[in-house]
Amino acid sequence: PIVVVAIMMGVSLTVTTVFLSRMTAERGLGGIGTFFLGYCGSAFVFRVASSTWASRFGRHQLLLFGLFGHAAGHLMLSQVTAQWQLLVPALTCGFGHALLFPSVVSLGAGTFPREYRGTGTSIILGFTEVGVAVSAPVLGWIIDSCRTSGVVDPFAAMYYTSASSACCVAVYYALATRSFVDE
Repeated sequence: PIVVVAIMMGVSLTVTTVFLSRMTAERGLGGIGTFFLGYCGSAFVFRVASSTWASRFGRHQLLLFGLFGHAAGHLMLSQVTAQWQLLVPALTCGFGHALLFPSVVSLGAGTFPREYRGTGTSIILGFTEVGVAVSAPVLGWIIDSCRTSGVVDPFAAMYYTSASSACCVAVYYALATRSFVDE
């Protein structure tokens, strides 16, 4: 199940690093600097603020919070019409990233014997790259096919798809790990 979450992290990275710039250019919003200023600041603050949450809530729960943070941020991005409006989705996506990244790395690497944890970290992070490789053409196709079909806002369709995917992964992960004990 952790591999599926790592792949979804790659999908979320694709949404914010590849398609957000296309959307801001098409909507004339002046770039993605505002988004990443909020995203990075939020991710840093929440990473520090949540440093004890794993012991309080458990890493599995933090993964779910993180996935829903990404889903909410992607839904909000679908409604952005001015550059300043990028801030709230940025804060939300940064929150999701702050919870997902350490939990995915920890849980993914933790499945390997202690002497292979470095390899486990590399492998689990490699699955985020799988998410990028798989999702970039699919999400791009959604935008392009919606555009040729006359959909008024093809980026909204892409954001709805990525948000729905994050929610589906969260439900799958919750069900698949419901009997797991977080050590």
